[in-house]
Amino acid sequence: MVITIIIVGLMMFTAGWQIINHKLDFIFTVVIMYAIVWLIMYLSDIVGTKKINEAIRKRKSK
Repeated sequence: MVITIIIVGLMMFTAGWQIINHKLDFIFTVVIMYAIVWLIMYLSDIVGTKKINEAIRKRKSK
């Protein structure tokens, strides 16, 4: 979670330089950035729940 926040911060900082020249590009970059972040969080949630479910199954089978 901390790593994603740092990455978002860096991306926001680099995208911030574009505001002066391209406001639309900046907005587009932010939208894509948020989409990627949500995707990463969504996928990590799926992976996490799968691992938890596997652990529960292993405990039940013992």
